[in-house]
Amino acid sequence: MSPQTRDLTLGVLGTQVPANSPSITWDNGDTTILPMVSTDLEANVCEAVDVPMIRFLAKFPISQPTSKHVLHLHRDALARDDILDLVGNTLATNMPVVIRADGHYNADDSLSADYLDKRFAISPNRPACIHGASIILA
Repeated sequence: MSPQTRDLTLGVLGTQVPANSPSITWDNGDTTILPMVSTDLEANVCEAVDVPMIRFLAKFPISQPTSKHVLHLHRDALARDDILDLVGNTLATNMPVVIRADGHYNADDSLSADYLDKRFAISPNRPACIHGASIILA
């Protein structure tokens, strides 16, 4: 994969988030945007907890589908009749779930905290990271 395709900030910086949003390059070569919520004084309130946690996690290798510690699913699994039980039981054991899509996938308005709550009974208060076409539930 070329370095340009590993830059997940392309088309996002300056359009979906401020152009001055900080970014980070992960151990696997992906570049993503760090969270940024500015106060009236231009301070990033995410610097205290969120940014250090992401910097820490960015040093680890990417989880592979063969992992015994993470359940990896392709987005086609969302059509399974038992998907709610599968995801719920996995999360109940404190194991993260990664749902990946291959190729181009347009996430529409249905991919939201409300959608995850209705479809998977995942509380909007549960941490969920959505990166491109991957959803990571922890």
